Amino acid sequence: LAGAGTPAAVLAASRVGLGNSLGIFAIALIKLFTTAILQAAIIYGVVRDMNGQRASLKDCLTVGLKRWWPVVTLAIVMGLGIALGAILLIVPGIMLAVAWSVAMPVRVMEGLDLHDTFGRSLELTRGRRWSIFLLCLIAYVLALVLSLALFGVTGGFSGLLSARALTGATNPMVVLLITPLLTVVDSLVATMGITVLYHQLREGREGVNPETLAAVFE
Repeated sequence: LAGAGTPAAVLAASRVGLGNSLGIFAIALIKLFTTAILQAAIIYGVVRDMNGQRASLKDCLTVGLKRWWPVVTLAIVMGLGIALGAILLIVPGIMLAVAWSVAMPVRVMEGLDLHDTFGRSLELTRGRRWSIFLLCLIAYVLALVLSLALFGVTGGFSGLLSARALTGATNPMVVLLITPLLTVVDSLVATMGITVLYHQLREGREGVNPETLAAVFE
C-alpha cells in the first residue's frame, strides 16, 4: 500500500482539495446569482405594492433575472469597499455601509452606472445618516432575534447542544435546512427595508411618489 507521503497520495489529496475548492467556489457563485435575483425581485415587488398594485411571482422573477448583473456588480464593489473600510478601521466601514445603504434600489430602479449609483446614494442619505444608522441597528437586532427564533423552532439548538456537537461534530441536517432559510429571511427583510428607506428618502427630498418609482419597470 502506498504511504500517505508518497507522490501518488499527495497527488490524490491535492485533487480532492482542488475539487472541494471548486465546489465551494461554484456554490458561492450560485448563491451570489440567486441572491441578486431575489433582491431585484423583492425591490420590484415592494415598489408595486407601495403603488397599490399586485406583482405576481412571475413578474418579480422576470425583473430579477433582467437586473441580476447590475445587482451582482454593485454587491461585489460595495462588499469590497465596506470590507476595506472595516479593515482600516471599523468606523469607516460602518460609515460607508450607511452612506451606501440605498445603493441597491438606486441601481435597480434608476439604472445608473456604478459611479453614479454610489453618488446618488450619498446624496439621498446626506443629513440622515445617524437616523439610518439607528434604524439599521434596530433592524439588525430584530433580524438576529428572528434568526435565533427560527433556529430554535426548527431544533437547531437541540442539535448544537447534543453530545456530538459538544465533541466538536456538527449536525449536517441542521446546517442544510436552517442556513438557506435564514439566508432567505435575512435577504427578504433587509431588501424590503432598504427599498422602503429609499422611497422615504426620495419622497422627503424630491416629493417622488410610488407611481413615479414604479414607472421604471413599465
